[in-house]
Amino acid sequence: MSDITITLFSDPLSVAAYRNRPVRSRLRYGFSDVDRRYRCLVSIPEPIDGADAESAERLARFDDTGGMPVESDVTADGVPSSWMACEAIAAGRETGGRGAAFDLARALADRTFAAGDPPSTPEGVRRIAESVPGIDAEAVAAAVGTRRATAAVGRDLERARETVSRLAEVDVRGSPRTVPLRPRSHLDGPLSDGDGAGSPDGRDSDDGTDDADPTARTEDAVFAAPVYRIDGPAGTTVVDGAAGFDVLRDAVRTHDPDLGDAGASTETQSRNVMQQYGADALSAESLGPEDHRERALEVLGALPSAFAPEIAACLDVTEETCRIALHRLKREGSVRRETTGAWTRVPEE
Repeated sequence: MSDITITLFSDPLSVAAYRNRPVRSRLRYGFSDVDRRYRCLVSIPEPIDGADAESAERLARFDDTGGMPVESDVTADGVPSSWMACEAIAAGRETGGRGAAFDLARALADRTFAAGDPPSTPEGVRRIAESVPGIDAEAVAAAVGTRRATAAVGRDLERARETVSRLAEVDVRGSPRTVPLRPRSHLDGPLSDGDGAGSPDGRDSDDGTDDADPTARTEDAVFAAPVYRIDGPAGTTVVDGAAGFDVLRDAVRTHDPDLGDAGASTETQSRNVMQQYGADALSAESLGPEDHRERALEVLGALPSAFAPEIAACLDVTEETCRIALHRLKREGSVRRETTGAWTRVPEE
């Protein structure tokens, strides 16, 4: 395991996070040996005391999703506050571990945007959590709405606030957006309760304690999803999740130049040469020696499920080449499509 920690500040019901998920999937596929942590941002808060949440992420348009599928019936008015989803992730992280939190966030987003069925009750959360290996779905559903789960989300927001307050002191890539802390964003319980927050150097603690001082707020703002925080030998780097994979990869390699995929394979280089001599991308991909089906299976071995734009991003090919490979794998019985339209591997018997 690498000594680099990558913290994703995000929200499963954030349109921006969903739109940029191919970057997150490619990071998971290409940098499987880093410690990844999911920390919740509440992109869609509940109005407090009748006040309209002016800083909430605007959901009026769903057409700008970067190719990620959206059910036609999904509207901004139909997306509930993301507090319940964020509390579910905090509970899932406690019962299933850090990796399970990412998988639950993926399942919640898929059910919301691709299936048009956002979780609005603990029972809805339970049904979604049942699809995530390693998570106690009953415990997650029971935790939603409790003080402990709310406090855990509050601690995640405090981590984000602390990082925002230090932006002038750290390496920043891209232009990560921030929004004001909203009334329910403030901590709802003692920092030492449950999952730990920051250590004195700003990195997450693993011992269940929290050394952050909630009274020492110098900037009452948190990130707008998604934003990555990378902690490693070179210090701290904050990356705008909308800046693209190349920016994120370069930021990670600032801390460890040898981490992840070492570079283009001979097969990929052959494809690149054909394009340099005038071949279009699709032709170069189809004529080259790369086995796109085998590589697509590798991607689906690293991800629990994925949509075509995510797999294409991991393969660094056009979506058409990706779809051709996936449909051939489906005919072979190696992959199948879930009800959301996401692709997943068929377990070997």
